[in-house]
Amino acid sequence: LFRSKGVQREEVRTFGPYIYWEKRGFSTFSIDPRIPPEFLSKKRVSKKDWYKFFTELYPYLVPYVVDCSKELTPVKSPTLSLLGFSKIVGGLIRGELELKEKGEKVDPFSLKGEKERFLLTPIGLIDQKNFSWLDEIEKEMPPWRWLKLFLLLSPNIDRLPEKDKKVLHKLISLKAGKVPELKGFTANLRPYQKVGLQWLYHLFERGFSGLLADDMGLGKTLQAIAMIAALLNKRKGPRCLIICPTSVLYHWKEKIETFFPSASFILFHGVKREFDKIRKRQVPIMITSYGVAKRDIFKLKKIPFDLIFFDEIQMAKNHMSRLWEALTQLKGGMLVGLSGTPVENRLRELKALFDLLLPGYFPSETRFRDEFIIPIEREERLEKKKLLQRLTSPFILRRTKSEVLQELPEKIEEIAHCEMTHSQRELYKQVLEEGKKPFIKALEAGKSISFVHVFALLQKLKEVTNHPSLYNKSPEIQLETSSGKWNLYQELLEEALASGQKVVVFSQSLLMLDYLGQDLDKKGIGWSSIRGSTQDRAGAINKFKEESCKVFLASLKAGGVGIDLTSASVVIHYDRWWNPAKEDQATDRVHRFGQTRGVQVFKLMTLDTIEERINEILKQKGRLKAGLFKEMGEDELPNLTKEDILFLLEGPKKIADAETSD
Repeated sequence: LFRSKGVQREEVRTFGPYIYWEKRGFSTFSIDPRIPPEFLSKKRVSKKDWYKFFTELYPYLVPYVVDCSKELTPVKSPTLSLLGFSKIVGGLIRGELELKEKGEKVDPFSLKGEKERFLLTPIGLIDQKNFSWLDEIEKEMPPWRWLKLFLLLSPNIDRLPEKDKKVLHKLISLKAGKVPELKGFTANLRPYQKVGLQWLYHLFERGFSGLLADDMGLGKTLQAIAMIAALLNKRKGPRCLIICPTSVLYHWKEKIETFFPSASFILFHGVKREFDKIRKRQVPIMITSYGVAKRDIFKLKKIPFDLIFFDEIQMAKNHMSRLWEALTQLKGGMLVGLSGTPVENRLRELKALFDLLLPGYFPSETRFRDEFIIPIEREERLEKKKLLQRLTSPFILRRTKSEVLQELPEKIEEIAHCEMTHSQRELYKQVLEEGKKPFIKALEAGKSISFVHVFALLQKLKEVTNHPSLYNKSPEIQLETSSGKWNLYQELLEEALASGQKVVVFSQSLLMLDYLGQDLDKKGIGWSSIRGSTQDRAGAINKFKEESCKVFLASLKAGGVGIDLTSASVVIHYDRWWNPAKEDQATDRVHRFGQTRGVQVFKLMTLDTIEERINEILKQKGRLKAGLFKEMGEDELPNLTKEDILFLLEGPKKIADAETSD
């Protein structure tokens, strides 16, 4: 099949594995260092030895090959052509494909099912490791599988034949056209929201699902309700399901009542849950929570829904959870995820979301790890990141505020630093020294330690930085025990209220929120609040809109989604934690459509404490910088190395020479 290229014929004579050199009067016998001895004469390689030959020997021999049969020339950049394309029954599309390389062609369907890794074909040598898509092709496939095939093989679609481009254009382009019929829908959509509706409708008509990942505050809920209105105007008796966090159930109810008042719906929540109305098509819309969906999945999975929305879909990012497993059992013609932070940490989370929305689109666990996770997260290979972008882009729509809301007032963010008071430093040092001893011993002995125990210590240190009363679990704040952060908060609050601005304060700690409320009561300042246990969220939010109510207190989890706080223009994050993306999500409750004033954001951080170190570690841990999405969050619970833990457990650098007094 091939012969080696060596030195000039007159300069060499071969004797088996030996070469005799005659040049410039110098003669010697030697073994050719380039070619394995067994290949200096005719060699037959049986099929059972192909794997070893093509993986070990062939790459070594290739540089010395001067004549090679077509079948042994590795296929590098084949062109996939579409010969025929027609729709058949059941939403499937029949296609005829042709794979070409340098004028030769082969039917790719003829290669499907071959067990050997290396295939000798008319277009050349195919290594099935590089053509894993061969296993997935069928002559009759749903549209998304055809689209995936072309996205995998065609980095630049413009290079395809014109007839193929027209077919693909129908699948992946967002055709500018009229907004679908929205009779009964009363909201005036902004231009980018109309584009979002067109995109959703485009996916629906082609049998696709997708992820609407707009920034917080850009109206994902409104675009979703518009899509429901479009469906209700198009079909008779459709079924739509909305699954959302419990905290925003009534937010959806209020938005539907406001902007689509003619639509009937049921809240599938609480003790008495009505199921028959949706089953019998008496109402078109059902709203439920993730918790209820998980518990009642045995009922919900029996209903074929036309459209399913997963609000804050990142709640189902863990593919090992019971929630994710339950949601995968739902039947929906179109599945749409809504999230401002679709991937908060790892690419595996993106696969979990796509496995929920588009089952089978991403490869198996092992192949996804080898093809994307390792090359992108560990090796930072740009070409793999671009490939994943190309595969996901038709099914993800993400717009940022800076792109679509140029008229939105400016947001100024500032990390407001403070130092601990003397007594606070002493308490911090005491808690740190007592808590870190067992961890230091374990690390020095080479033993593993549980992050749960490290986390408990970090939580105690964080409580001290907020206020010593919080660490002591006092029911009321003890103002005689001072706190540098408390003093800074008081200054910022006083300045904001004096300038006539309303303030939103977020904290991780419910007891800290109690302290903040106690302080406002003593000063006679009107305030409102929500937390996870708040039943009447709408009432609390409406109270804040009143002139007499100046401050809104909220836990980060409860106040980070589904509410509008645009009457405020100052945001204070009292305590920092693991996930800046969650902070941004909460801030966008204030800095969003409807805001008329510039927004000032203060993130309080106590110097030389656990808060400062966590912030530094998060910056170092950023793996997915730019690429899949324009913005990505960071891990809530980062993978901590031994060095990270030691860094976190360092004592305050200034304790020894601190001279600050209370």
